[in-house]
Amino acid sequence: MDPKFIHLNVHSDYSIKDGICKVDNLLKKCIELKIKSIALTDFYNLSASIKFINRSYYYGIKPIIGIDIYIHYENNIYKESHLLTLLVMNNIGYNNLLKLLSLSLINNKYESNLYKNSIYYKLILKYNKGLIFLFSFDKFNCIGRHHIYKNIDLIKKIVIFWKKILKDRIYLHIYRILHLDENYYINKIINLAYDLKVFIVASNKVLFINKDDFNIHNIRCSIYYNCNIKNISSYVNYTEQQYLKNENQMCNIFKDIPEVLYNSVQISKRCNFIFKKKKIILPNFNIKKHKTSLQYIKELTYKNLYKKKLNKKLLKKYLLRLDKELKIIDKIDLSNYFLVVMEFVI
Repeated sequence: MDPKFIHLNVHSDYSIKDGICKVDNLLKKCIELKIKSIALTDFYNLSASIKFINRSYYYGIKPIIGIDIYIHYENNIYKESHLLTLLVMNNIGYNNLLKLLSLSLINNKYESNLYKNSIYYKLILKYNKGLIFLFSFDKFNCIGRHHIYKNIDLIKKIVIFWKKILKDRIYLHIYRILHLDENYYINKIINLAYDLKVFIVASNKVLFINKDDFNIHNIRCSIYYNCNIKNISSYVNYTEQQYLKNENQMCNIFKDIPEVLYNSVQISKRCNFIFKKKKIILPNFNIKKHKTSLQYIKELTYKNLYKKKLNKKLLKKYLLRLDKELKIIDKIDLSNYFLVVMEFVI
């Protein structure tokens, strides 16, 4: 039986500016709440992704990976930016997400604070295949002097632009977490989605596991923003509702627009990236006389050990140690590594 809702926007303690969910604790809570699939979308990084995938497999939960990141448009013209959630569908999407994140980090090295932790839209035009895009335009996820969230016509232009490119991979992202004016924004977005025939999806923007963790999360945010906890509301607009809610709670919150719940499940079905562990890839060291790298490293090490002209007792001791070390090198297949390193160390 299919679930009725899937969380598609969860931050772990690896997230840069918010989130305190430890991966194992998060997944254990998923088991408790009978959550079959969940997406980890840390802000501006994939640091937790491999751990999250491996531990999800262990607990029997389907993992979805992605990131939250700001997108900006024309440099030094409109000064506008809004939040995107990118979800990986397959191997192509994973590779494109790596490219987007890497290029963003490189290109933003010398950017102003406005464009920090954001990506230029032309990069997404090039590397968008295999990714699902959730667009957020609410008051607390837009940056810039023109206030995108107030300008429904501007939002409409942005959505039309991206729909032509992304086709059925674009969704408008909504949440009910007791933000000021959120119902006004949601009504505007619903009308826009129907007009443009774009899907809407709901999430709970999860930052902590239990409701009681809200104060701890505020402390974490205070450390990031280097401010007194009493003044944290001046920097962020998180609410105590941003915890991991169960399926029934989410269904009750969005009972008036059930399609946003249904769409979360459909997105989960479309995301089927399987992380394959790769072997260490090292360059082959050029060895003459048709020897293997292990044979060659043995020859070099024994030769240099005998050059030390040690007494019999010490020689025996070091031969035993050397033999043990060579077996370890062979076991973890690092012969080529040591031969390559030898070239610039010696």
